[in-house]
Amino acid sequence: MTQFNLLNRYEFDDIENGYSFTTDDGNTYFVYFIEYPLIDTLPDGTLFTFNIERLDDNNHRNGSEQKVRNTILHILASFFEKHERAILSVCDITDGRQKVRKRLFDKWYNDFGATLLEKREAPVIVEGNITYSMLYYRRDNIYKSLLEDGFDELVAVNFYNE
Repeated sequence: MTQFNLLNRYEFDDIENGYSFTTDDGNTYFVYFIEYPLIDTLPDGTLFTFNIERLDDNNHRNGSEQKVRNTILHILASFFEKHERAILSVCDITDGRQKVRKRLFDKWYNDFGATLLEKREAPVIVEGNITYSMLYYRRDNIYKSLLEDGFDELVAVNFYNE
C-alpha cells in the first residue's frame, strides 16, 4: 500500500481473529478477518472476510476520522504484507448506508491500495436490498484466477451457497 502517516493512528490490540482500538472519543472498533471456506478450489487460509464493527452504536463521535482510517489501513497493509491472502467484503445493509461504505472503500483503495492490490466488485441482493461486494487481493497472488472465478460464482448466487 502506498505511504500514509503511520504515526497518526490509534494503537491497537490483538484479539481473536483481528484487532481492536479505541478512539479519543471512546468508540471501540473491531477489525477482524474470518476464513471464508465457500470457494472450494482454494487452499485453506487463502480467503477471508473483512469486517469492521463499532462497539457503541449510540456514540456517533468517532474521534479523528483520519486516525480511524489510518489505523484500519495500517491493519490491512499488515495483513497483505504478511500473507498472500485475499479478503472479501460485503457492505452491511442494516442502516441503509451500504452505498456510503462502498464509496469510502473505493476512496481508500484508490488512495492507498491500487498499486499493490487488485479489486473485483459486484452489486448483490441481500435480504431484498442492493449492496456491494468486493474482493481484494495482491496483484502477485498465485490464486488470482481461482479467486476471480470463485467470486463470480458467489455473486451469481448472491453469496448463498447451498
